[in-house]
Amino acid sequence: MDTEIIKALIGLIGVCVGAIIGYMGKSKKRSINDAKKEQKQNDTMNLLLEEMNEIKKRLDEHNKYAEKFSDIDKTLISIKKDIQYIRKDIDEKTNK
Repeated sequence: MDTEIIKALIGLIGVCVGAIIGYMGKSKKRSINDAKKEQKQNDTMNLLLEEMNEIKKRLDEHNKYAEKFSDIDKTLISIKKDIQYIRKDIDEKTNK
């Protein structure tokens, strides 16, 4: 009877050790997979941030061109006024 209990205990210990080793193996694999997944997410986030920075640079450049067009528009208006004054002066001189 004692040998049966010892056999049962040895079997139980074997099952417990096997379960612990199996759990540790799965836990390690899960940790590795989680680390890979997290690294991939970080890489994707870094790519997105780089792309956003490039878009921001292009937008800033675009806005500078928009400001230049605004300045050109003001210059054209000034030139038109100058032409009007020159025509007025010419008309006044020719009518005299």
